[in-house]
Amino acid sequence: MENAKGTPVWVKRGHDTLLEEILISMTVTNEGERALQIVSVVIETLEERFITVREVTPPQLPHVLDPRTSVSFAVQKELIDDSVAITFIGVVDALGRRHGLDRQQTQRPVEESWNLPTRVGVYRRKDDPEKMVRAFAAKDRTSINQRVIDTLNRKPQPFASRAEYSQPSSPASGAGSTPPDPQSEASGNTHPEP
Repeated sequence: MENAKGTPVWVKRGHDTLLEEILISMTVTNEGERALQIVSVVIETLEERFITVREVTPPQLPHVLDPRTSVSFAVQKELIDDSVAITFIGVVDALGRRHGLDRQQTQRPVEESWNLPTRVGVYRRKDDPEKMVRAFAAKDRTSINQRVIDTLNRKPQPFASRAEYSQPSSPASGAGSTPPDPQSEASGNTHPEP
């Protein structure tokens, strides 16, 4: 199971114990009146004073969604497990617009994923053995961008966070409010699935 995309777990089914994989299953539906091309999954996380944006492209993407159609795909749960605070999960379309999944529907599966086995490991950096990093082998094409939080313009609020997460301190004055999520035509759901 070394080359498996999902996290391998032993599952008891009746009298049998089987080796299965845990993946995060997503379904995205175009509820609008125009076609929409979905190009990747976006997971935005917050840690210390950094926002990390991971764009993942499973084999089913890019995909053109005609009105009232949907596409389903699965991504590795480690993309979520590698995070301590998640501010956004959704997809990005061909025009670069982000379409978020429902935060309340997504919070429970994220927390369930954190409680299941994971392939995320903690390693020492070769160039600085005092520093530890979390890592895993990505099985889908993934790009990672990280930037310092600009607390004057946007203070991201995580919808799911672990106990070790603490909100970064903001400047005493001039802190802005979180802008509302833009209206999107795409919607979807996500859940861990063995």
